[in-house]
Amino acid sequence: MTEPRKKPGVAFWATVMVVVAALAYPLSSGPVGCIAGVELWERLYAPLIWIADRNRTADHVLYGYLRKCGVWAGQQPATP
Repeated sequence: MTEPRKKPGVAFWATVMVVVAALAYPLSSGPVGCIAGVELWERLYAPLIWIADRNRTADHVLYGYLRKCGVWAGQQPATP
């Protein structure tokens, strides 16, 4: 007889949450920049800016993504 499958435990779900957060933080930088404006964006995403300042590939990826989202492509930030 086969053993029943175990349900995912706490360690599995904690790992899933860490991976989702690690992906969501940089991916949210473009939309947040369009909504919040550049000054607030620079405060919220200072770790990404720090990495981009020290790595040419990260710089191209981050600022290319921001241009695609319209942050530094001449779009005015939305005012609340």
